[in-house]
Amino acid sequence: MDTSMSESSPIKAPLPAGMTSDMRLVAWLSIIGGGFSCLSIFGAIFGIPTLISGLRLKEATEEFDAYDRDGSEVSLMRGFERQSRYFFIQKVFIMISIAFAVFGMIIAVLVIAGVIGSGIPWSRIPRD
Repeated sequence: MDTSMSESSPIKAPLPAGMTSDMRLVAWLSIIGGGFSCLSIFGAIFGIPTLISGLRLKEATEEFDAYDRDGSEVSLMRGFERQSRYFFIQKVFIMISIAFAVFGMIIAVLVIAGVIGSGIPWSRIPRD
């Protein structure tokens, strides 16, 4: 049995270079974008979750920084947990965006089919 990796001497795995700085940038962009979206009533529907997901990513970045400084596995696990919350919110947003895009395409096809099938000559359709 190999005892070179005993629990008394854990090996601290380094984080990928530049990961926390990229995470911090994306977190701040999410926070700022969510804040701007919250300036309107309709935008707040999407802005508040964007703001919250940005805060979760910022917290994850802070935990990864603490892991990098101290080597604490607790910080690493908290960082992954907060990062997973960020990705969950983003996953939901992507699914909602795809649904809206498909819905918009269906509406566009129906409108175009209605115009074509209405029998209105193309010369009578107003053009700006």
